[in-house]
Amino acid sequence: MFFDNKVLYLIVNCSNNYAFQKGNIKFKVTINDIKVFLGILLLSGYCSVPRYPMYWETSSDTHNEAVSKAMSRNTFEDILKYLHVCDNLTLNENDKFEIVPYYGRHGAKQHIHGKPIRFGYKVWCLCSSLGYLVQGESYQGASTGSRPTHPELGVGGSFVIDLVDKLPHGQYSFYIYSFFLYLCSSTRGTKSKGNYCTGTIRSNRIEKASLGRSIYSEEKRPSPKRLKNRVCDDIRLDGLNHVIVKSMTQIRCGECHKTTTMKCKKCNVGCH
Repeated sequence: MFFDNKVLYLIVNCSNNYAFQKGNIKFKVTINDIKVFLGILLLSGYCSVPRYPMYWETSSDTHNEAVSKAMSRNTFEDILKYLHVCDNLTLNENDKFEIVPYYGRHGAKQHIHGKPIRFGYKVWCLCSSLGYLVQGESYQGASTGSRPTHPELGVGGSFVIDLVDKLPHGQYSFYIYSFFLYLCSSTRGTKSKGNYCTGTIRSNRIEKASLGRSIYSEEKRPSPKRLKNRVCDDIRLDGLNHVIVKSMTQIRCGECHKTTTMKCKKCNVGCH
């Protein structure tokens, strides 16, 4: 087995934790169970059947005695359902990119400021809804994906379309980062193939979409109206949604321009 004990312990702990998080407190997998499970997966590569439960059927043309004696079908299905190699509770939700840490010298190494892993290789990934990697390639600038097959979409759009073309024929729903959404959801991209795309979109990439101005408008909002009436020292809300607080220093009133120790916390404007 090419997995050492460290990796096997990781799979066992993460799988048991994930099952517990999903409410199955009876699920307990061991290292030996994982070894048998991986062995069945390897066997299925050269002794394949249309559906894996057929290994446990009684039909002579599909039944596999080695598999059925090594593990029950229910145990195999439970491990397949809860198999995990990470703890979902410790994942960083702000990390939107797949970064492979690397601190040496290489032309493809990226630096993304503010990320948990700032230096490394950025990988463009096509993953299933369960998080499993289907296709992927390291970002290499203009040379990513050798030569763009769709020059009008650029490197990013062309690469994503190539990934989609490698999928089995069918209709898919894709959830795409805003960098690729416009390129891939247009009539030149996945839309023409009968697929659907969902994701955030940038205001400068809406093309001719009829979106309301309130969705993407960046116009400056009018400042709240100033108060005219005297207020007490306690913090309170008035009908204009001002937040009146006591100032640590004297400031000028925005209405009468006299000194005051009261101000609006949101507007930072003095008032009486």
